[in-house]
Amino acid sequence: MGIENDSYRYNGYLVINDVFSVEELDTICSLLQSSEKSSQNYRQTADLFAIRQLLKEQPAIADLIFND
Repeated sequence: MGIENDSYRYNGYLVINDVFSVEELDTICSLLQSSEKSSQNYRQTADLFAIRQLLKEQPAIADLIFND
């Protein structure tokens, strides 16, 4: 894991590419865009979008994000 391992050790994070397919990303985005955002778990401003308790708000996403 060489370079990636060094990045984690020195920066505290690493980027793993291609975790999700284009189709999975499209489906995730569609689910998020179509969700009801009136719950207090949604935070949206001009420069921020966040969902607390994502799996509670969007249970269908679980099968997509927890892939092999």
